[in-house]
Amino acid sequence: MSEEAKDKLVDPKIIVDFPKYIATSISDQIKQADTKALGTIGIISIITGALLSRLSVIKSNTGEINNIWLVLFVVSVVLILLALKAAVVVVYPRLTKPKKEDLTYFGDIANLTKDEFVTWGKGLGTNEIVHETYKNAYNLAQIADKKYAALRRAMFFTVFAIMWTVSVILYS
Repeated sequence: MSEEAKDKLVDPKIIVDFPKYIATSISDQIKQADTKALGTIGIISIITGALLSRLSVIKSNTGEINNIWLVLFVVSVVLILLALKAAVVVVYPRLTKPKKEDLTYFGDIANLTKDEFVTWGKGLGTNEIVHETYKNAYNLAQIADKKYAALRRAMFFTVFAIMWTVSVILYS
């Protein structure tokens, strides 16, 4: 048997397990993105508290806040809100139907009756199961891609908001 022919031999267990591994790996990455976004929301909360605390001190010392400091604080609030919005987008559940029909997706399954779903699942052969598992992994990858894009925005705005807000706090 040639080397090429040996390379084409595939263990049936690998055919089934590999797409499951991909889907599990991507699901873990989605959970990691959610965890990081929640940590980012915590950091944003701390910065917001520090900003509001400083604003209270300035107001109590002078009785009012001059326009320059008010503008600087408003810019801080806008940056904080942008960071918060991006972080919330990460953890917000993707409840819309994926672009490609996927009967391993809970939304599509929920649209069927229990009997329809059981009948559909029992009627699948090995190749169809593998195909469905790959479609599920693909849809999870699309979700992960959107989550990580939002997470990058959240982290960017959070770091920028931290630097800006700390500067405003220190110089106020």
